[in-house]
Formats: sequence, structure tokens, C-alpha cells
Amino acid sequence: MTEIYHITSDKAVSEAMSAIAALPTNGRFRVVIEETKKNRTSQQNRSLHLYLTMMARGFNDAGIDILMVMKKFKEGFSIPVTQTFLKAVFKKVMSGMYNKTSTTKLTTVEIQKVYDAFNRGLGEQHGISRPWPHIEKVDKPNN
Repeated sequence: MTEIYHITSDKAVSEAMSAIAALPTNGRFRVVIEETKKNRTSQQNRSLHLYLTMMARGFNDAGIDILMVMKKFKEGFSIPVTQTFLKAVFKKVMSGMYNKTSTTKLTTVEIQKVYDAFNRGLGEQHGISRPWPHIEKVDKPNN
């Protein structure tokens, strides 16, 4: 049984609360409340497609083909570092050390060892490292 309630009104809140109250207390149900993020707007979608069309026209007018673009793309260009990117790198380290594909499968000792290798490696290569957050600080990242 999976029911999803989108909270858009007081009535929706009431219906969700009634459904929760009707559940048996046998430990077989989990209630998850999550905030949904708003997807890009239709105007942003139209703008993206127009931008990509203008860029394609510009490349073609300049005589630049796909092979030329891909060659430069492989050389790289500046993209900001994100939490998502770093998690993918963390998972590569984890996979290399423990042959596991999910952080949920790491033991308490393994996650610390992966952190140590990851943090030390980034510190040595780029001069950026951070201490492992203590539980009091998890909700309030400084850096």
C-alpha cells in the first residue's frame, strides 16, 4: 500500500492526517514527509530550447562541427564543484576500498576509513579538507 498526499490545502492536510491515524500500530508502516522542489518553469524550458538552438546555429555558422566540440569538451572547462559531484567521487573511493555501491552498506568503521582517504586525498591534491562533522554541527554547516 502506497499513498501519496500532496499538501496543497487544509483539506489535503486533514486527509493525510486521517490516513495516518487509521494505520495500525504494528510497525509495518513508515510515514515519510518530504518537501518537493519546484521543477523548472515552462518559460525556462522554452528559454533553454531557444538558447540551445541559437548556440547550434552559432557553431554551424562558425564552421565548428560535433567532433570539434567533443574534442574541446574532453579537454574540460570550468564547472562548479557540487555536493552531488563530490558524493560520486566519495562513492568511487568507497567502491575501490570496499567494493560497495551504496554508502548505506558501509559499516561505522568503513565510512570513517573512506572519509579519511577521501579527505586526505582532496587535501593533498587541492589543499581543501574539512573535519568530519559532529552531530551537533550536522544541521549547521559552516563551510
